[in-house]
Amino acid sequence: MILITGANGMVGRALIQLLLADYAYIKALVYPDEPLCLPHSPRLVITGGDINSVDWTPLLEEVETIVHLAASVHVFD
Repeated sequence: MILITGANGMVGRALIQLLLADYAYIKALVYPDEPLCLPHSPRLVITGGDINSVDWTPLLEEVETIVHLAASVHVFD
């Protein structure tokens, strides 16, 4: 299983589209309260949480690979 942080961003969404064709399951970590732009798939598990405070123990269960795409690209101060 693959975990993708920042899954709701431009790169994360494109990567998920590609990976859904080849992998059994993908976990997607998205920032809470953000509108979802991800495809509906029974093989996609979406979890909301702030990367700095999420409980990583259950999130990492069965995960073999992490693709870290979370970033603060719209913070200007």
